[in-house]
Amino acid sequence: GQLHPFPDFNVNKKCRNYGTFIDWHRKTQITDMKRFLEMRKPHDHVPWKMSQKFHDLFQTGLKGGSKEEILN
Repeated sequence: GQLHPFPDFNVNKKCRNYGTFIDWHRKTQITDMKRFLEMRKPHDHVPWKMSQKFHDLFQTGLKGGSKEEILN
């Protein structure tokens, strides 16, 4: 699985106020890459299982909700 946080930009939304978005981005952007790379998911984290529709769409060959789809 992935060891540290990863942004998901595959969200279909329209930015209504670009200036406000840029201001937010500047305030919240990651500037300490060493700290970012040291972040790890909690030991007791339960991975989100993807739907069958997701696996069909991306042709993963896996069954939605199965143990095989969990990457550790």
